[in-house]
Amino acid sequence: MRSGGRRPEAPDAAVRDTVNRCLDAIEREEGVRVLFACESGSRAWGFASPDSDYDVRFVYVQPRDWYLSIGDQRDVIERPIVDLYDVSGWDLRKALRLFRKSNPPMLEWLGSPIVYRERTTAAASLRRIAARSFSPRACAFHYLHMARGNYREYLQADALPLKKYLYVLRPLLAGDGVGSVVRTTRAHLATATRRRSRSAARPGMSGRAVWVCSTRRPAPSGCHFLPKS
Repeated sequence: MRSGGRRPEAPDAAVRDTVNRCLDAIEREEGVRVLFACESGSRAWGFASPDSDYDVRFVYVQPRDWYLSIGDQRDVIERPIVDLYDVSGWDLRKALRLFRKSNPPMLEWLGSPIVYRERTTAAASLRRIAARSFSPRACAFHYLHMARGNYREYLQADALPLKKYLYVLRPLLAGDGVGSVVRTTRAHLATATRRRSRSAARPGMSGRAVWVCSTRRPAPSGCHFLPKS
């Protein structure tokens, strides 16, 4: 999910060096390996102000034994904001679980136009399969909830900077875009249903044949959607 506004300004070499030194320190201190790191927030969305934070987000992997533990363990790494650098990340297992649920922040990380580190094929693999696991409904609800929350938090004062309005408009526009996907999908489903109904009306066709003709997939074993003739 890439941002649609003004093209984000690429960070200069000094910013990239600071971010990568921070990620290297996290790897040493936490004993993890950072697989992927990107910019999130206003600098990735194209409406950063001079004092905007660098919202660095990353996905990391722990040593093997960490995943073999039967106890619950913290799966997030966060660092205090220092000199505009806001750095935090998720363990790979947490990231995969959220990806499976079409978590919009996870999808936005994968689509960020500013990537600081990508050492393996993990992020590229997730990008390739994102469309197959994408849930428009989950994303639409997320953006609607975000817009409501940002409205309550940012738009209650009398005098507001323009950027605060963008924090409400962005999720509204993203949700509207997702809604168009839902409407298109519903139209396609309605067309497929009508075709399936016409196929079902053909004499002598079993439910299994109707399923195969209308979906182009094998019917589930033991299931018959219409009585066999």
